[in-house]
Formats: sequence, structure tokens, C-alpha cells
Amino acid sequence: MTDIDPGAAQAPPARRWRWWIAAATAVALAAVVLLVVLLRGSGDTTVRLEVTSKNNNVGQILWGTEEGITVLRHDQPERGSVATPWYREIDLGEKTSGKLVLTASVVRGRTDEVTCRLLVGGEVRAESTTPVGAVCDADIATILAG
Repeated sequence: MTDIDPGAAQAPPARRWRWWIAAATAVALAAVVLLVVLLRGSGDTTVRLEVTSKNNNVGQILWGTEEGITVLRHDQPERGSVATPWYREIDLGEKTSGKLVLTASVVRGRTDEVTCRLLVGGEVRAESTTPVGAVCDADIATILAG
């Protein structure tokens, strides 16, 4: 028979359960954080807007979301056009819904092959090529998700 020393330190059963509950909570929290990170993707919210054309210029470029449009006209005033290839990088920040639009139109009276692209992390997410202008539009959630 084993003698039990009544003065020996033994953790009461309630304390052991507290540690198990704390450990299980920590594991569950870590799983939730991992799931959120995986569902959001890389977390990269920077979108590269690109415009190219065979004549190396376009009449104007417009880009933006439903919150506002930016218009770029005539960065070459003497030619009445915008030089291409052209690009801008924009950070969508916390924006996860809505549309992102990029358009480029040729100089009036010309025909040119114009291409626009929306890229995230170097991957093309939307692209369009036409002879008189190009329109790239895509859902922001789709762009960021890949």
C-alpha cells in the first residue's frame, strides 16, 4: 500500500480543468486567425493599373471606384495626349467590395490598339484590348481574391 502524505502539494482538479480550457481556447483562437488569413488571401491590396498602345499615347485615362473617378488628360499638352506605357499603383486599403474601373481612349480622330490591365502581385486580374479604347472593370473582391 502507498502512503498518501496529506501535506503533499497536489493541484486540485478544478485548476487542471482551467488549464485545459485555456489551452483549448488558445487553439480555437489560433484556428480562427488562420482561417481569416487564408480566406483573405495574401493581404495585398495594391492594384497596378496599366495602359499600353501601339502609338505610345492615348487621349485620356480614367480610373477609380464608385467612390470617385480620377481623370488624367494631356500629360503631354503639346500632343493633347497621355504617354504610354502608363501605370499607377493604388492601394485599396480596407475596401473589399464594389467595382474598380480603368478606361483609356484614343486621341480623337485616331485608331489605335489600346490595352488596359488590372494586376495584383504581378498577376493579370482583368485585361481588355480594342482599336479605339479599352475598358477594364472588375469586382474588387474578385481582384483581391485572385
